Amino acid sequence: MFGSRDVWFEIALPVFLRNTIGWAGSLVGLVMGGYIVIYGGLQTQARLFLRPCGCVPPKSNHIVPWTILATLVRRALPFTH
Repeated sequence: MFGSRDVWFEIALPVFLRNTIGWAGSLVGLVMGGYIVIYGGLQTQARLFLRPCGCVPPKSNHIVPWTILATLVRRALPFTH
């Protein structure tokens, strides 16, 4: 799974944005770099959201409730292609 994500973000997405959407190379680099910085910042702040739930550090008995919640939220959202 992680390898496919890397291939998508490092190769396929920039090629798609440049060739199919027609973005300039500098714009693709700016958007991809900005995404990485913002996503990294959110990852470092995840502890702030998980601490009130008692999930820091993550505990094995939290896996099932969070999985059920994520499944219910996903099922409630309309599926689009």
